[in-house]
Amino acid sequence: MEKPQEGIDSGELYLHVNTLAGAFNLSDELLAWKFDRDYLERIAYSERNFDGKARDISPLPYSRDLQDLVRQINSALATPEFGNGIAVRVSWMHGSEDLPTPAQVERAGGYLIVKCYVHPWCFNRARERGIRAGPYMEMRIDQILRLMEAMGGEKVWWFIGDEPFSSYHWHGYLTRRGAKPFRSRQEAFESYREFVFVDQNGREALEHLSGREEYRAELEEAGQLFFHLYAKRRNLDLANLNIACGSTCPMDAHYQFEWNFSRMFILERVFLGGIQVGVAFVRGAAKQYGRYWGMYQELWDGKHYGWANYTRFDRDLNRVGGLTPGMLLRARLVVFFSGVNVNFIKAAHQTHFAPGKDGRLQFTPVAEDHKRLADFCLRRHPVRGKTHTPVALLLEHLHGWAPVWAEEDKVWGTIPFEEGDYMISNFFDEAFPGRPAAWWQLPFPPYHPFGRRFFSLSKRHRTEEYRRRLRQGYDHRPYEHRCLTSSRWGDCFDVLLENYSLEVLRQYPMVVMLGRVRLEGDLAVKLAEYVKGGGNLLVNVRQLGAGDLRDLLGVELTGEEGTGTRSHCLTCGRTYEEPEYRYSKVRLSPTAEAKAINEHGDVLIAEHPFGRGRVVVTTPHYLQAYDGDEPLEEGQRRFTAFLEIAKDLIGHWVDRFSPVKVEGPPVEYIVNRAEDDIIVVLVNNEATEWKGRIATGKLEEPSRWTVMEWWEDVPVPSRVEGDGLQVDVDMPPWGFKVIAICRDRQLGK
Repeated sequence: MEKPQEGIDSGELYLHVNTLAGAFNLSDELLAWKFDRDYLERIAYSERNFDGKARDISPLPYSRDLQDLVRQINSALATPEFGNGIAVRVSWMHGSEDLPTPAQVERAGGYLIVKCYVHPWCFNRARERGIRAGPYMEMRIDQILRLMEAMGGEKVWWFIGDEPFSSYHWHGYLTRRGAKPFRSRQEAFESYREFVFVDQNGREALEHLSGREEYRAELEEAGQLFFHLYAKRRNLDLANLNIACGSTCPMDAHYQFEWNFSRMFILERVFLGGIQVGVAFVRGAAKQYGRYWGMYQELWDGKHYGWANYTRFDRDLNRVGGLTPGMLLRARLVVFFSGVNVNFIKAAHQTHFAPGKDGRLQFTPVAEDHKRLADFCLRRHPVRGKTHTPVALLLEHLHGWAPVWAEEDKVWGTIPFEEGDYMISNFFDEAFPGRPAAWWQLPFPPYHPFGRRFFSLSKRHRTEEYRRRLRQGYDHRPYEHRCLTSSRWGDCFDVLLENYSLEVLRQYPMVVMLGRVRLEGDLAVKLAEYVKGGGNLLVNVRQLGAGDLRDLLGVELTGEEGTGTRSHCLTCGRTYEEPEYRYSKVRLSPTAEAKAINEHGDVLIAEHPFGRGRVVVTTPHYLQAYDGDEPLEEGQRRFTAFLEIAKDLIGHWVDRFSPVKVEGPPVEYIVNRAEDDIIVVLVNNEATEWKGRIATGKLEEPSRWTVMEWWEDVPVPSRVEGDGLQVDVDMPPWGFKVIAICRDRQLGK
């Protein structure tokens, strides 16, 4: 395994960008308003057929009007009103168009992201220019590199793709070809690595044409433009180029950084497991390797809305499809305060514009929200502080856990769960209750509010039915709550893999080992050094490896096991009824202390000082309930739920390191620190009003601190309680508050 290299300060860069339009990806509403149906069908044919027949849109009617519409949209988006930069996709550009000039980029705010990789549509873009795909793509790449050099610094980024490097697409690629299940996690890992470096799903375009002799030379040229082949042939200095890679699967971030070919990882997200789990993986990977990270908000919501796709509006600004404006706003605000370096929305050209009654385009409610968000993030309150993430979740290097596969109790897409894998799933189920596992679960629960008949309709009729319901006032916000959920302990976790550096681990006061990772060998040595220096380690008896660990752990396994159905916390005095669980019996050293026991008086949690830190050993197997009815391979059994005593334990430790405590019904919250000041972001993802309280820890002269709500820039009443402050907060359904608790000044103004 390659070791992390010295990285960058990821807090210094923030890009707030929107994707510009191309001639072939405008909203149906805009096109239908401007052009006739026959013209639209011919455009669709041009995009979806790669047989060389649809070479150019210029002979088609209205082509000049179409390009004028694109320019009108892009000129509105490419302004500081919407952000500090823009993003373009080469596969959507006209073949004859050039990239924005440095002057155009500066007018748009100063930053540019260019998404460019071998894609089926690139063949059509090459036809428009009258050349083959290979020379066309090489021309585009040369344009990107020249622009990157001309603007210098970190102004221009080459985004080499998300889907071509996604393990979800890798798995689909193998499934379509009837590949056999993997025999080991190492074999799966090597297969994914080969996919990233050799195959890539740009081959979909090549395979479409591979049976035609006339395209043989063109295929060979285009194949040489797969990123890694191209980088090797051109001898690109990847360490000093602004290369951004990405994926639709959050676990890929660690591996792509490990392979050291990009300075930034961009996660395509809203579906596929929820935003918060994705943030934990990708932010953790960026910290582990000292890189940047971004969130690319994919708004396609296909099947559940009858293929109504992106959030769109008609000329009366009635929404006719997609997620609600409030959902999109909350999502971008959450990732901003989560510390993201690049925050952009894929389909701004779709979501931000609607046909106007006077023959002009008009801004949609989404556009108005996102103009305000850009002003908030870039001008009103650009000092967001550093996201408070006290807990590192430590996974094995070959874990293979991803939200979509976990729904089927599998890792790496095909390998059945072992006991430790359930621990990862059950932890995230409790950390973010109600999170989605897969895109087909969104935004509706297992039942569909329109009834089963909805899915029996054709694609066109589903779209018509869905739009009819919207016109009648149907509110589907209750079914969007799984994109963002409440956070039991706050959005405060980062995922690290076992090949971390000690310098990285020392950023976290607490490490929780999850899954099959084993405390043995080099890992045991590093973690002992971490604890000795003042860190705190939570490890389960099933994660103990070979070797004598008694000095570190303060416990010794007796070799006996038992079962229990109750637990009692000796810290807070609470007693819990539990589903049946198995546990290993231990003998405590004189320096270890029991923190929880069961009905038999056996130790469930023990705490032991070591150096300046502490080790917490838990004895229930993987902290989960035991389900004796579902045997797995090799005699293993499924662990079905996180124990109440486990939730209690993590809550105590998170509270110990948090500068505030959020009290009240379940809610999503993020805590940021900027020097002494505290920013608490509260997000209500439910259909009911939220009423609760923020209580700070000890503050120096609490009466001299001020409290503001930043989104509205209004003061918030507070009261001194002991050595801290208490702030009462009310939020409407689907609302949010940004509460800034500042010392003698208003931070960020």
